Amino acid sequence: MNGLILFSHGSLLCGSDQTLLDHVNQIRSHGSFDHVAPGFMNYSSPTFDDAVSETVALGIKRIVVVPYFLVPGKFVRVDLPKYIASSRAQYPDVEFIVADSIGADSRLANILEELGASGDTSENWGCHADHASKYCSDRSDCPLRSTALCPVSGIVADQGLAVSPSKPNSKDPKPALLIMVHGSPRETANIPMFEVVEQLRGGSKTTIVEPGFMECNQPDIPTAIANCVQQGATEITAVPYFLHTGNHVANDLPELLREAQTQYPEVLFKLSNYLGTSPHITDILLDRAAEAISRFEAAE
Repeated sequence: MNGLILFSHGSLLCGSDQTLLDHVNQIRSHGSFDHVAPGFMNYSSPTFDDAVSETVALGIKRIVVVPYFLVPGKFVRVDLPKYIASSRAQYPDVEFIVADSIGADSRLANILEELGASGDTSENWGCHADHASKYCSDRSDCPLRSTALCPVSGIVADQGLAVSPSKPNSKDPKPALLIMVHGSPRETANIPMFEVVEQLRGGSKTTIVEPGFMECNQPDIPTAIANCVQQGATEITAVPYFLHTGNHVANDLPELLREAQTQYPEVLFKLSNYLGTSPHITDILLDRAAEAISRFEAAE
């Protein structure tokens, strides 16, 4: 019997784990594993340790752990091995196979392009926060707590968030894709994202493609937006390079776009869904699991 655990960080934001749970359900329906579960480091449940215990209790002797991370940052390189070592010590008769993170999969460029084609204007930039509020668990540490989006707060919503361009778009708009990335202090961890961006650039002769980082790296998102504008972009669609809703996707990224729309009123800004919402991510996760099993069996 084989089990699979999607290893993830977790988030304070209520409902942020729903996308991962969607992938869990899709992997279950695929039928390749006898048991599939999420396992979180923090905030969300079940914890990774609980997921392992639950899987072992079903009599499963081989567990494939797939990091639900885009890059091999600290959580994958440093923290995950500690969890695996602890689990191996606790269950010495269980085989633990660790897969790679998503990395620079060639399918990501197509996913980003698909998401960019469905970007929405500022009236709907709050959709991810609205979605998170539907899964409210009345947590005091949720970033939505004591805001109008929290169902238990009783605060009346402010309707003045939408910002529109002051001028109509030209008849021949010049589009740009802004890839909004969190960033990692480990420079090599960002290489897979840059490889995907280069694939996007190579596949389009008309669309400007620029990455922008929230933290740790350059160019930051305002600089990336300025780079798009300097290249003549009249429509900028921002695609969050994130796997979870989280507070960044729900609040921080839309706020950065609102500021940009105010700064560049002649440009039409759109925001697409984030990377993790694509069902194609499930296929990549399944492939990472299959690759790890193949390596493990070849080494035996």
